[in-house]
Amino acid sequence: MNDRFEVMQVLTGWIQRMSQKNARSIEYSVLNKMDLTRNTPLHLAAYKNDHQMVKLLLECRMVQRNEVNGDGLTFLDILRTHGQIDEGGELEQAALKTGCMEAASLPKLMKKTYDFFKSPITFWAYCSTHTRRISSDTSDEARGVFLIICTLLITATYQTSLQPPGGVTQSEGHAVMKQAFFIVLWVSNTIGFCCALFYTYSLLPARGLLTLWFCYIGASLCVSYALAMAVISPQPIVFLTACFALYLLFPLYVLMEVFLRQWQRHQTVAPDPKLSWFWKV
Repeated sequence: MNDRFEVMQVLTGWIQRMSQKNARSIEYSVLNKMDLTRNTPLHLAAYKNDHQMVKLLLECRMVQRNEVNGDGLTFLDILRTHGQIDEGGELEQAALKTGCMEAASLPKLMKKTYDFFKSPITFWAYCSTHTRRISSDTSDEARGVFLIICTLLITATYQTSLQPPGGVTQSEGHAVMKQAFFIVLWVSNTIGFCCALFYTYSLLPARGLLTLWFCYIGASLCVSYALAMAVISPQPIVFLTACFALYLLFPLYVLMEVFLRQWQRHQTVAPDPKLSWFWKV
């Protein structure tokens, strides 16, 4: 680590303001880069009793406070055993406030990378991996086209819940069409809406915050869609309940297809039959 504090100030300030592609991953990898003994810049600053550097690194949000080095020590362990405590213990108090912990206090459930890869693949892990592969195997051009199509499908199906064919009655706001036709419309429209949302989720180019935001938006959209369809339906309570039931059945259907495909792959060496158009993308 460079002893020149001002150089480190400029470096950390610049890297935290980057907005180029993959800036977040670059910031994380630089601020937490390990040497041959698995010491990060924060570990080295504690070993060298450089309190200025420690305070600077603790102000960086992407710095991992509880990384364990090759000696099995965290930053707080090094600060307490190898460092010279400052007057009043202000540095240690600041470290504790930012979430720094001793190695002995870390959760026992935290697994190392090799422990994770040694563990057997569960059914949920298989489904998650398959979903990620759909996204990674799709080119950027194809992903863009599919996302546009999914957006149009979501818009069209949601618009149907607001303005059903034939309109609504002026008095109660229910759909004018007969109940049998409305049931067919409701089932087909809701399935199309769910499929479009699921495809959009599968084609997202990244996982993490973007996916979390989409889950919040998608969940809110599903609730508003269910309420809109219930309002125009002949029996609002029945159709509202059925809509949420379909939201639960649709992912179960997807998981069932994954399970059947996996089971058939282990039962025969012949090419797997396509269970539906869903897996042709």
